[in-house]
Amino acid sequence: MWWPWTRYLNPRMTWCFSGEDFMGKIRPLMASSTRGNSMWGAIAKGFEKYLRALDMIVSLEVTIVGL
Repeated sequence: MWWPWTRYLNPRMTWCFSGEDFMGKIRPLMASSTRGNSMWGAIAKGFEKYLRALDMIVSLEVTIVGL
């Protein structure tokens, strides 16, 4: 019986599904890619930005670890 406690729970303090967290990160990225582009152009531009961000994260980890 968890439902009586829902009024006391802060949604920011509870967990979410992994897909919801990913959507929260991808949504602003895709929103910045849609202006002035067709649907396929926006997808390609958003994917390019996502890959660039992943590359930065991986290169930063390699620099810190020193591999």
